[in-house]
Amino acid sequence: MCIQKIFNWLFSEPIPDEWQKVDYTVILEKLLEVYPFAKIYLSDRYYYTCPRLDVAAFLAIDDTDKAHYVSEFHDCDDFSFRLMGQFSVKPYSGLAFGIAWSRTHAYNIVVVTNEGVFIVEPQTDKTFKPNSDLAYKTELIII
Repeated sequence: MCIQKIFNWLFSEPIPDEWQKVDYTVILEKLLEVYPFAKIYLSDRYYYTCPRLDVAAFLAIDDTDKAHYVSEFHDCDDFSFRLMGQFSVKPYSGLAFGIAWSRTHAYNIVVVTNEGVFIVEPQTDKTFKPNSDLAYKTELIII
């Protein structure tokens, strides 16, 4: 049933009712709470936030994490760009989902309804709240 719901969202159904449309300032506020010194670029005026489970459901059927890692040629930035591309389909393209960089790593970032900011590791599909791990000390965010 979950896969059918995602298929319908991708190809025919409108934005799900539980998704919330918000002004970019809401997204910016949430990101700055966690990353006050990061450079942040938001490309749209409005975004949708969705429940974290909707992101998890999408990740479950996406195969970005199955790709083979090749240092310098298909590494962390390539994984994060690919996953961003996968999320760039209707209705997911409206989500506050983007790419983030620390000094040593590239990954994805998403703002979800009622839970705030989450990191998405595109090489493993793990999602987690930002922490003190230096690999995820975000310096640049593009959504």
